[in-house]
Amino acid sequence: FANGVGQPLESQISAIDEALDRAAIDARVGASCILVNQTADKDDGDPNNGLTTLREAIRLANSVPGPDEICFALGGGSHTIVLGGEQLPIITDDVSIVGTGANRLSIDARAKSRIFEIRSVRADIRGMTLRGGRADAGGAVLNNAGDLTLGYVSLAENHAVASLQRNGGG
Repeated sequence: FANGVGQPLESQISAIDEALDRAAIDARVGASCILVNQTADKDDGDPNNGLTTLREAIRLANSVPGPDEICFALGGGSHTIVLGGEQLPIITDDVSIVGTGANRLSIDARAKSRIFEIRSVRADIRGMTLRGGRADAGGAVLNNAGDLTLGYVSLAENHAVASLQRNGGG
């Protein structure tokens, strides 16, 4: 107990981080963002039913010209979005994908696919863990001539298994 208050300092820091993240998310929800509120990995084709997955949010962001923001409202605690064997839609329009924190939001490809691919656009991915991505190049993220920023992102167990003719990257 580094501070004499009764809680370990790490717990207090984690609680402060969570409160700041919640405040930032609450502020964004009131702003213009595509709100992900489901952890399933499917697209039911209905953007107006109030149930939005990350896969749906990326498709919607790609369909609307101009920069978009995708944010998450999944409830308290930690959440994992498990991909169903194929990477998320290729990002083809400028987007910011703002998670709830690397210790609270994970996207797991279970070594069956890459997670993200960015194609010639600006993408800002923040506040999440990218786990289990696997592809010939760019295990977690493949950046094809885009402007990619990763902030407060944890990369874990991602693999690029490139052939000798191609460069990889996790």
